[in-house]
Amino acid sequence: MPNLVVAAQRYVTVDHRQFLLHDFAWDDVEQPPLNADESPGVGERSVRVMSLIHDHDVVVDVQVWDGEPSDSAVPLVAEVAIESLSGIAVLAELMGGFAGLPIPLGMPGRYAVRIRRSLGFPAAERWQVNASGERDGLESYLLQLWRLPNEEAGQPPGEGRQS
Repeated sequence: MPNLVVAAQRYVTVDHRQFLLHDFAWDDVEQPPLNADESPGVGERSVRVMSLIHDHDVVVDVQVWDGEPSDSAVPLVAEVAIESLSGIAVLAELMGGFAGLPIPLGMPGRYAVRIRRSLGFPAAERWQVNASGERDGLESYLLQLWRLPNEEAGQPPGEGRQS
């Protein structure tokens, strides 16, 4: 049974419908792709999380596990993998830098990232706003990370696996 190793909560300003999770050693020259749809853009050491709404604040809960976590009630958006050279991750805003303190992962290697999103509104109503022109409680995110077994930093996915 996997154990929760680190739990961190960050408040992130979503700008142009996106925020980033990346390795602390990441170089911003390595921007993950911006997909035409709402799917996350995955780079070698970063993932661009796409929101359903432009320019708002979200709560992001980050969980680091010592193995693949069990299922959650929070709806799944995507599961991707990124490399960490530092063993530390950060959440970053598109225009504002880091969103809070870095988050320890434990050690360098390849990490699975499960992106989950809760909506404070029906998805069909995502473009509607309240009388003040804002939406309250729009979205919250749960990012679950765990180190992939037998995957070493610097190797292509699957190269470190034993047959």
